[in-house]
Amino acid sequence: SYMRVRSRVPAPSARAAHGVDNSGEPADDQQAASARKPWDCRPDRRRDPLLRSVWLGPVIDEGAVERFTAAVAEARRDGSVFVGGERLLDGDMARGTFVKPTVVGHLPADHRLFTDELFVPFTAVHAVDSLEEALRLGNDRTCGLTAGMYNEDPAEVDRFLDEIEVGVLYVNRRAGATTGAWPGVQPFGGWKGSGSTGKAGLSLYYPAQFMREQSHMIID
Repeated sequence: SYMRVRSRVPAPSARAAHGVDNSGEPADDQQAASARKPWDCRPDRRRDPLLRSVWLGPVIDEGAVERFTAAVAEARRDGSVFVGGERLLDGDMARGTFVKPTVVGHLPADHRLFTDELFVPFTAVHAVDSLEEALRLGNDRTCGLTAGMYNEDPAEVDRFLDEIEVGVLYVNRRAGATTGAWPGVQPFGGWKGSGSTGKAGLSLYYPAQFMREQSHMIID
């Protein structure tokens, strides 16, 4: 996801951080960006995913916890952990695979935490000097599933939509920066390593991928 720090567009809600682990953040100062962190990463003590108010439950298994722990250790070694970075072991949470949503930064632009998919609540942020640099870094990836931008400059939004190399794009979407496509409503598919045919699922081209062509010529 890409965020213009000085934009007056309302900051994304906590759900914008849900499931996001690759971020680009056009800004002049990364510490200022981290200090403005729009994500509310305080753990919900109830953590019962059956409750409507709970939007983040446990990670899927101990393997995911190990990936989370390894990523946090790398972030502490090579950069900074701004928020989170802990396994939650209070009360009933000790019986499950609960981790605290985490935001890290001050990492080299080519660090693996910007490219590897972790499938845990872990977001890496990186400050850049221009939209051009943000797009270059974002496109220098093997995968290209989704991307999102928070920006009020129409010219920058148009450039983002024209140049970013992914299959699904969001702009100024409060409910989520890069996740949350509506199955059956919004086509969903990726480019590069995130796709195969180049056609999105549930798009106009989708049914044709499951059909065979047959021509008939009958001469009386």
